[in-house]
Amino acid sequence: MTNFVSKSIMLWLALSLSFLVNAEQRNTSLEWSNLPSNSGGISITTINLAESGEVVPVTLTPGLPLMPGDKLILTADGEEAMQLSTDNNPITGVSTRLRLGSGEIGAFIVRSDGVIHSKSQKIKVLKPAKAIPLTGKGGFQHQVQVYKVNSVRMKFQNDMAQSNYLRKVVISSSRGGNFFAKFSPKLSKDPFLAIGAKNALGSVIISN
Repeated sequence: MTNFVSKSIMLWLALSLSFLVNAEQRNTSLEWSNLPSNSGGISITTINLAESGEVVPVTLTPGLPLMPGDKLILTADGEEAMQLSTDNNPITGVSTRLRLGSGEIGAFIVRSDGVIHSKSQKIKVLKPAKAIPLTGKGGFQHQVQVYKVNSVRMKFQNDMAQSNYLRKVVISSSRGGNFFAKFSPKLSKDPFLAIGAKNALGSVIISN
């Protein structure tokens, strides 16, 4: 019985990973709302009421730091907004800003051993975000600041339109290691990102 359950879990995980790869290749939105729930591994901090869905702040805090091989996924209205991972320095928290219509926020951690933690939260949005524009200002111009030794925050100038949004950034630390972030237009215009790490960062370089 144990072997059967283990094989079933492995098959489910393989199918899930295959779906993610194929969906990314098709550049489609990813639906995470039906993943099994295990909320003990991550928390969501946000506002209860948003006057506008164009810029909604959200902070995710893993129960245990995000380690190399782990992946953090943030969703907005059931669509993937951001992925985050590390190849060295463990991640203790992340903050960003979302475009929200229905007010559904989801957070998922996929651990390297196949364990998935999930959490969802719904807020009230008085004025839902407008439809994501087809075109807009692209580019990679950014500001970055290291603070409290082991945290970094950055802001990018990009309209996050469908045709030319900022798709990914790499944050490299002079102390060793990189953070990898993938974005979608469900992040707010001129996206903001803050990452807390377990260890000191030194100086950082942002690339894409």
